[in-house]
Amino acid sequence: MVYIGGCTELASLEEVMKEGFDFVQLGRPLIKDPNYVNNAMADSNYKNGCIHCNRCASLIEAPGGIYCPLNQEGEAAQAG
Repeated sequence: MVYIGGCTELASLEEVMKEGFDFVQLGRPLIKDPNYVNNAMADSNYKNGCIHCNRCASLIEAPGGIYCPLNQEGEAAQAG
């Protein structure tokens, strides 16, 4: 069985696997952080930052490809 959506923290991944799922689909968390799996493996308290807003989904055909708007907002805040 495959669990789709909602796992953005290691604890949620572990809970889903305990419930008997064989695989977890990680679409939005990987859009937010392409290094999500490595970051979660390195830090058990890692929080991905995906808030499930689905704004990335509307960008699936955007020029340059899909991206997380939260990442760009964070970059703009740091620059400003």
